[in-house]
Amino acid sequence: MTKRQVLLEVLLIAAISLVAGFLRFYQLDAPSPGLHGDEATTGLEAMRVLAEGYIGPYVGSALGQPAGPAYWTALVFGLFGPSLFTLRLSMAILGALTIPVCYLLFRTMFNWRIAALGATLLAFSYWHLAFSRTGFMLISLPLVEALCLLFLFAALKRGNLFLFAVSGLLLGASIYTYNTAPLFILGAILFGLFLVVFKRYQITRRAVLTFSLAAFIGVSPMLLLIIQRPAFYFMHHGASFFFLDKQYAEAPDKLAFVSDNAVRSITLLFRSGGRDRVDGLGTTGLLDPVLGALAVGGLLMSLRRIKDERYFLILAGFITGLIGIIISTKGLGEYRRGISMLPFIALAGAVALDGLWGLVNRRFGVRATCAVVGGALVFVAVFNVNYYFRDWLPSDPTRWVYAYDLARASIYLKDLDNKNTYVYFLSDRWSYNYETRKFLAPDVPGEDRFGAFGKSKTIERDPAHSNVIYLILPPYDRLIPEIRSKYPDGDYVELREGGRLVFTAYRVK
Repeated sequence: MTKRQVLLEVLLIAAISLVAGFLRFYQLDAPSPGLHGDEATTGLEAMRVLAEGYIGPYVGSALGQPAGPAYWTALVFGLFGPSLFTLRLSMAILGALTIPVCYLLFRTMFNWRIAALGATLLAFSYWHLAFSRTGFMLISLPLVEALCLLFLFAALKRGNLFLFAVSGLLLGASIYTYNTAPLFILGAILFGLFLVVFKRYQITRRAVLTFSLAAFIGVSPMLLLIIQRPAFYFMHHGASFFFLDKQYAEAPDKLAFVSDNAVRSITLLFRSGGRDRVDGLGTTGLLDPVLGALAVGGLLMSLRRIKDERYFLILAGFITGLIGIIISTKGLGEYRRGISMLPFIALAGAVALDGLWGLVNRRFGVRATCAVVGGALVFVAVFNVNYYFRDWLPSDPTRWVYAYDLARASIYLKDLDNKNTYVYFLSDRWSYNYETRKFLAPDVPGEDRFGAFGKSKTIERDPAHSNVIYLILPPYDRLIPEIRSKYPDGDYVELREGGRLVFTAYRVK
């Protein structure tokens, strides 16, 4: 390559990365759509890292999850302080970094054109965008995947043992990102077996040994924990995957149950499967119509060229990622559990779009090519950005999933001038000890009153509490007149948005 070509490609990578970064960092400090309890646990675990140091490879929060990303968030907290913004910033950085790393991976596997198309498709994917802009730890998995495979393809091209070692170490380390990382490891093993069996001339025994040993070293702390505390590690899997679900246990034909779930999982990529109660996704297909069509085309092209290791990898990454959705309990986080397939879907879409590029260019010329390819990319960009920022992010159902009312009430508590306050919390849905409040307003003591969590079903103030705030979420706003009548000398605050009551607070003097 000439210096001019290198410069142009650097500018291309920079342009795609800047757009991806802008989408992931834009208004990241806004409280919308709220703060999910699973996001808050990321922040709380990061705070624990800052306080205690090493907290192990796996934590029990959110039903159990790998601790790797919590250490990264702790680093961001250490540099900039803990807040809603820095919590989400830590994951947004990982999401943004995934785009240029995937460009380099796709470039190493194919060429600059497929790399640019694939990185662009991934940058605008609302599936990737949504999880990049939350505090969920799972967005770390695609980044580690891409890094692992980037070093692996570089090692295959150069035969460098150090690169094999780095790739193997990253493969083992992927288990510390998210609970479905073992599916990526499975895909990588299948790819490795393919290389050993069918591409023996490209890979030596020494390379296999180096890669395998490094992977074992990387995974060994988690492996040791699994051996010592299997119930602790598999607690999350038992709660999240259908094989321990009541519907599966009672199904007369379990094979039919699994096959039906597999068909449904595939359709979730292209059409709504109903809003997920954990993630809030699902009101449209995980892939927009153009990316969905391109992904299907790219996967079919990969199937025809399966003897080429690059296309075999696309299929292996897609299938093992799809398993994450197939085995998930319906409506309880199934969209997030397929996240490992997303880089492979973007690459499959790029392969198809590149093939379309060549076909149109040969038959109709450059102008038609620019119109077709440019039109496809513009559609993907407009559809996904519009859907995420206008339809999904500000919607009431999304705010419900992400505990918007509790987040706004917690921010109110955090910003109080008088910190010597005790809170009586009235809510049907959340406890005062819910992770959202514990992260956003950790220093404000309180207790539950009424609701499912309240041990005390009274509005009476305990004499031991001199500076009390009644923090009330609907439907307990009906008790406000009674509280104000009983304690007339107080300060009343309420937050309404669009005519809807978010919370009320009454400080008793």
